[in-house]
Amino acid sequence: MADETLDRRFRHLELKVWIYGIVSLILVAVVTAFVAYKMGLFTPTTTLVVYSPSGEGVHAGMPVKLSGFTIGRVERTELIDDPSRGAAGGGKATALVIRVTLAIDTEYMKWIRADSSAMLRKEGMVGDAIVDVRPGSHTAASLKGGDTIPFVREKSITDYVADITSAVEAIKGKAGSFLEYVNDPDGDIKQSIKEFRLLMGEFHQTRDQIATLLGNLDRHVGMVADNSSGALEQLEGTMRQTNEAMPDILAQVHDSLVKLQTVLDDLKKLSAMLAVRAPELMEKGTDAAEGGIAVTESLKNVWPLSQYVEKPAPAAATVQSDE
Repeated sequence: MADETLDRRFRHLELKVWIYGIVSLILVAVVTAFVAYKMGLFTPTTTLVVYSPSGEGVHAGMPVKLSGFTIGRVERTELIDDPSRGAAGGGKATALVIRVTLAIDTEYMKWIRADSSAMLRKEGMVGDAIVDVRPGSHTAASLKGGDTIPFVREKSITDYVADITSAVEAIKGKAGSFLEYVNDPDGDIKQSIKEFRLLMGEFHQTRDQIATLLGNLDRHVGMVADNSSGALEQLEGTMRQTNEAMPDILAQVHDSLVKLQTVLDDLKKLSAMLAVRAPELMEKGTDAAEGGIAVTESLKNVWPLSQYVEKPAPAAATVQSDE
């Protein structure tokens, strides 16, 4: 009875194992495919390359984000010679850099252009490190697989502490040099302070002299004001006398102007009369002159006046030449 029961329990055991194995493999494949899908293994990608002087904080699988959205991942990192210096360079020492390959989902490549850049930074103050890509402009050229974009690192707290320490050391050095310069008895600052003190002393002396000059000026102004008051009184008296005499003077000027107007009117009448009588007087004067000439010619022929009058010499004959 026991053997028959045991046989029934293990009956078709091999088939059950195969079924269980196949189901398990299917489940593993589904989970693997889901994980691969979530990791973007089935999404078309385009590779971009960045170069970093150090591989610290950069590792394969870290996310690549654009404006806070995951668009890819770091595919791999490798240590190589600096490509900007060429290969081995004929035996010369070369710098080493980290070549970082980024796998970017192809659908997001439209926002990554030739003027884009990448930065290694942390999300928040203490978050995970990510590669943050800055989008490019629409006017820049598109990128293709294998192209390179600039890469920079965000400063960490250690970097800021180092910068602050360096700045403090520089300030301490400059402060020490400044204190030595200030305390130098023969330095420019000491000499400038001495000259400033002398200048202040001279300034006080000048201020006292100015105060004295202002006092003297005040006294002179008072004297001038007194003299001016007397002169103004005299001028006021003169103006009063002038105002009193002004009506008489104006009356005399008016009489003179009336007399002058009368004389001008007489002259105007005389001029008008002369203008009317002038032709008649000119004609009578001409007749008198002609009569005088005739009388004079008659007297020349009367003896004894004719003896004293010289007769004009005959005019010389004009000789004409045929030549």
